[in-house]
Order: sequence, then structure tokens, then C-alpha cells
Amino acid sequence: MKNILSWLRSPHFKDEDDDKRAATLYPIIQVMVVIYIVLSIFTGLKQQFIQFYILQLIGVTLILNLFLVRRKKFKIPGYIIPTSLLLGVTIVIFNGQGVHDVAMLSFPMIIALSGLLIGKGAAIYSAIGGVACVAILIHAEMNNLLSSDFQSYTDYGDLLIIGTLLIATAAVVYTTMDIISKHLIELKRLNDELEERVAERTVELENTNKDLESFAYSISHDLRAPLRSIGGYSHILLDDFSESLDEAGKHYLQNIYENVKQMNTLIDEILALSRTGRQELEPRNLSSQELKEMLQGILNGLIALEEVRQVEITLGDLPDCFADPVLLKQAYVNLLSNAFKFTRHCPKAQIEIGCQLEDKLPVYYVHDNGAGFDMAYADKLFGVFQRLHRQDEYEGTGVGLAIVHRIITRHNGKIWATSAPNQGATFYFTLNMNKTRPRAKLE
Repeated sequence: MKNILSWLRSPHFKDEDDDKRAATLYPIIQVMVVIYIVLSIFTGLKQQFIQFYILQLIGVTLILNLFLVRRKKFKIPGYIIPTSLLLGVTIVIFNGQGVHDVAMLSFPMIIALSGLLIGKGAAIYSAIGGVACVAILIHAEMNNLLSSDFQSYTDYGDLLIIGTLLIATAAVVYTTMDIISKHLIELKRLNDELEERVAERTVELENTNKDLESFAYSISHDLRAPLRSIGGYSHILLDDFSESLDEAGKHYLQNIYENVKQMNTLIDEILALSRTGRQELEPRNLSSQELKEMLQGILNGLIALEEVRQVEITLGDLPDCFADPVLLKQAYVNLLSNAFKFTRHCPKAQIEIGCQLEDKLPVYYVHDNGAGFDMAYADKLFGVFQRLHRQDEYEGTGVGLAIVHRIITRHNGKIWATSAPNQGATFYFTLNMNKTRPRAKLE
């Protein structure tokens, strides 16, 4: 029983072309077997013994075809399927019609189909098989084995006419498929060349990004020492020599100290951005409960920094996801920090965290009712050092959202925002990591 069921299923092969051929030929032969069985019963009941005997020969041929396809022998089945089908069907439906009508209408179509599905050689072999079938039919009609209304007009001269048509059809199909084949080979060559160029450019881009990140990392580290010296000496001057300084001197030193602090913050952001690109991904399944606990911890920390503020926070249901917990937490930290920052001047700050389905894909979002921004500048939103508000309005370095963008991109996701000035902003992102993909480190 198991062997019978296995013969009902189309065989599968490792080679993609062989697998496609099997998927095309095997169902066709199976349908022909069903037709053969039905027609055999019909001709047997009608006592059409000539048709019945020929159908048995075709039945043997069909079983042989199934065996050959399972053995990856595609050429023979591909060439004899059309002739076997036409021979059996034409004989059975030969009811008052001459061989001319059936052969001249049906055989060219089968020849074209053979060339398209199997290859240009199949068109030639199908034409030869078609001529053989026509010869058999004409012989059967002329010798009263089959009768038709055109029997008295049939002779072997018809074979020459029909054979010429079939051979001409095969020649046209062969030439056409040859031209198509040459164009496909050229297209494949161009495609391979394009893929090779893309691969080269990708390697060059990865190397460039690696060099830039290494440069940013090194420069940032090298800047820390002189900045610490400048900050430390300016602080000493303010503490120990303030009595010797007038108000202008104190003001200048204070400005130096504040700018050093801001520069240190900027260096920290650059290092964080560099680490985001260099850090190895450790993705795993995060449950809805784990996500809520992560977000609650982030919110508790932000609320503790601004205890005097009244912020209404709505934390909706979040589905399970597959992500790196450390990097995902950093993304949420940056998004929620921005939400707290840009709602600072709102009489009643509102922040909402949730998820919605779009085309069955979870889309996570963080919404606030803060300052918002003009969508005309949305393309600059995730760029490094890009800011849409003045420094004296809202502090920041313009790196936080660039870090979020890099994290989401490394998760094969997308991030975007919608907003309007003084009407808040909503940041959306998706996570689309392949769970079977090995851990990857972005170079």
C-alpha cells in the first residue's frame, strides 16, 4: 500500500531543473492513465476491439513513462507523451471525421506544447511521432479498420500533406525555442554578472562601514583624554580660583565646562552607535510577559528621573517576538526617552506603547502627545547628528534615533514615524528576523 501511495506522488529531486520537469510531466502522465482506463472500459463495452487493443499498448507505454520519470529519464517520456495521447484519443473519437481534421488541428498544438515544456528537440521528435500516428490512422482508415465519412477520399498522399505541415510546425517551434534559449542564456549571463557586481559592491560597502566604525571608535576614545583634562582644569579654576576671576571669566569657564560635558555625551552616543553595529546578535523568543517586564523597568527608571512630572502611560498588549533582548531594550529606551523629553512642556503628558497588526505582521509603536515635527523633514529623522529641534529647546545629540534605526535594521525590520508640529509623534517598527538564521555579526 505504501508503494502504491508513493507512485501517486510526484518524485522530488535535488536538482531544481529535474524537480520542475518531474512536477510537469508526472501529473500529465497520471491524467493520461486515468483517461486510458476510462477509454478502455468504454471501448470494451462498445466492442470497439481495434481501439481497445491499441489502448492497451498505450497503457503499457504510460506505465513505462511513469517509471522513466521516477528514474529522471525525461527525454523519452517528453517525446512520446504527445504521440501516445493523440494516437489513443484520435482513434477513440474517430466517429465520422477524417484523419485530416483531427491531425491537422490537434498535432501542431501538441508539437508546440512539447517544445515549450520539454525543449526544442521534443518538437522534432513529436513531429516524427505525429507523422507515424497519422500513417497508422490513414492505413487503418484505408483498410476499413476505422470508418469515416471521408474514407473514400483518403490515400497516402494525405500523409505527405499532413506530414509536411507537422514537420514545418516542428521547424518553426525548434527555431523559436532556439532563439529563446539563446536569449535566456544571455540573460542568465547578464544576471550572473550583475549578481557578481552587487556582491563586490556589498563587500566594498561592508569594508567601508567597518573602517568608518573603527575610525569613529578610535577617535572617540582618543578624544576622551584631552576632554577630561579640559573639563577637569576648568572645574578646578571655577572651584579654587573663582575669587580671582571676574563675572565674565567665570561665565567663560562655565561655558567651557558645559561644552565639555556636552562633548562627552556626544562621544558616548558615538560609541553606543559603533557598538550597536559591532555587537553580535543573540536573538531569542521573547514572551509577551518578558516584553512588559522590560518596558516596565525602562518606564520606572525614566519616571524616577522626573518624579515631579505627571505622565499618563498606557501599556497595551504586546505579542511574543524573536529579537535580541539587549538591543531591543536599547531601542525602547531611546524611543521612550524621546517621548518623555518631547512631552516635557505638555500640561498633561500622554505616552502609549502598543502593537497593531498590519497584513498579519505585528507593528510595534510608541506614541506621545508632545512637540512633534514637520513630516517634510521625516527623511532626516534617523540620520546621525540630525536634529529637528533647537538645542536650547530640547537637549540631545541627534544620535539616539540613528541607533534605533540600526537596531531595527539588524532585525530585518523597518522603522518609520508619523507626526505633526505640536500634535505629538508616533514611531512604528517591525521585527522580522529569521528564527533559523545563524547568529550574525555586522562587520
